[in-house]
Amino acid sequence: MLLSGYPHCHRNSKVIFERDGLAKALMSILHSENDLYELLTHSEARPKGSYNHVTWEIRTKGELDSDAALITSVHEAMHDQLNNCTAYGLILIIVAYLTRSKAIDKQNLLKLVNACRTSHEIFATYTSLLIVSRESILQDLIQQDYPSYFKYVQLAQSLMPGVHKKHLQYPIINSLIRVCYQNPFLVQYLRRGELLNLKPTDCPDQRLILLSGYLTEPRLKSWLQTFVETHESPAEARRFVEAENDLDMITEDVMDFDAIGQALSNFVYEAIKTDASVGFPVMEFDAHLDFLDDLLAYANRLAPMGKASMPLVSNKYPEKIDGVSWYESEAVVFNEQLLPATVIPFADFPEEQLHRLLSRAEGKDYFYIISRITERFLTQYQFSESDRNWLSEYYPDFVITIATKQNVDGVISIVFVMLDSPDQFNTLGKKEFPMLTNSSMLLTSDHAWEPWYEIIEHYSTHTLLFDLSPSIHLERSITINIYDKVYYNSFHLEMEQGNYAFIVMICNGPKVAQGLFILPCSAVMSNLLQAKLEKLGERFQLIDPEKNLNEDMQWLLRLQMTRLLDESRFDFKALSSQYALMGFTNDRFHTA
Repeated sequence: MLLSGYPHCHRNSKVIFERDGLAKALMSILHSENDLYELLTHSEARPKGSYNHVTWEIRTKGELDSDAALITSVHEAMHDQLNNCTAYGLILIIVAYLTRSKAIDKQNLLKLVNACRTSHEIFATYTSLLIVSRESILQDLIQQDYPSYFKYVQLAQSLMPGVHKKHLQYPIINSLIRVCYQNPFLVQYLRRGELLNLKPTDCPDQRLILLSGYLTEPRLKSWLQTFVETHESPAEARRFVEAENDLDMITEDVMDFDAIGQALSNFVYEAIKTDASVGFPVMEFDAHLDFLDDLLAYANRLAPMGKASMPLVSNKYPEKIDGVSWYESEAVVFNEQLLPATVIPFADFPEEQLHRLLSRAEGKDYFYIISRITERFLTQYQFSESDRNWLSEYYPDFVITIATKQNVDGVISIVFVMLDSPDQFNTLGKKEFPMLTNSSMLLTSDHAWEPWYEIIEHYSTHTLLFDLSPSIHLERSITINIYDKVYYNSFHLEMEQGNYAFIVMICNGPKVAQGLFILPCSAVMSNLLQAKLEKLGERFQLIDPEKNLNEDMQWLLRLQMTRLLDESRFDFKALSSQYALMGFTNDRFHTA
């Protein structure tokens, strides 16, 4: 039974993959031994960040749009940026891949991490603060709540004596750290097969120590003066340098201050590279890209990428990656404490007792059913070992299950009743209660899941969990499905335990029923996604929920977002699962 008046996804609403894109994966890594999660362990109530070498995780603590949450999110992204855009960072990515593949011992990665620990944290910490940037954050939030974190603020500031304007600090600190990671000797280490035996003096932190003695207030002042004099537009460069803040630069004849900031960064980089008194050599600004293919070949020899669930690919144009693409490496953890869960086969549940599986929200009873990739489902809840083994054996690919939340003596848990046949929906349908189903977007492409599609569409209001790359599938997988209008907005679900961000898309077409896509994400990703959707043309239209959505639709959205909070972790990496790798290998997915 449909939730009256609510959308469901048409059978043609399925994900279509291009074979050329199957192996694509963002090269994103940061050392797990040296991240914000470790630094913030003293404050259990604050958002945390961590890496697993494929994605970065943000543990929101329900503070999704707080200053601390924003800084945490941007902090992890800046770690990722430094790795993707420098020679030493690329080596970290490669060695982490080899560590994940068990081709080398993890001590090799730890050794490299220890040799760049301080410089990496200075970069990620200070640039994230400059991006989020309010003066009170620097002193109050960081110094009071994150004292371990604050030392990197002080170290960053000590590298720029006499430079106090944040719009100048940002391009300068970028270049100061970058030169430490752009050591031309790294190429020679690779060619000699000695990548795992770098001398400490060839690593970033030792280079930063040398650089710190070189950076004096007169030198930085001289750089700024020379930058103005040699810039192609000295008047604009002077206005940039002399402005008290970036707001002073927004005038009727607006300059491209992003371009001037990049020009300043390039100038500082070149000034250091060409000055022998620095004490170490520096490669050309983008020369690290010249040996990227050699690095990948080295990794492929030790751990063939054809067998990897997350292969690395060459991207020699990292500056063309937009914010959404970059932030697809971010995962949000809404609940660190997994809900206890038990599983029961549908066949073992008496039909006369099915009413016990009803959920209730705002005075309305309904069945809630989810479709998930099994390997991901197992990570979202706290199962007993026997239940975990049973699920892995009998549902190796995906699960379709009724989910019922229980509260026994104040302890919240979930009971899952596993569906084995689409025909079992007919039994549920006899009860004449509405059904709400939510399915992994990736599953809609699987031939093996297809028999469930029509029955789910027939009996229920069907929503999709957007767990694929938004940069690829926002346009292809939605507009290819003959939706001619996509209405969207960001939603912040305010609950007693905190505030959670989602992007919601309601899709309409002349020949199909409505489709409803839900994207749980961080506040930063929410803003980036909304900005991207604004640029996709007339087919995508921002809506005002209170003006454009009736009460029934608003209730449905609240219900679906609230039920997703039963789960723990959300990301856009379903294609990196073993299930996806197996599916493409066995031609199980719809492709184009």
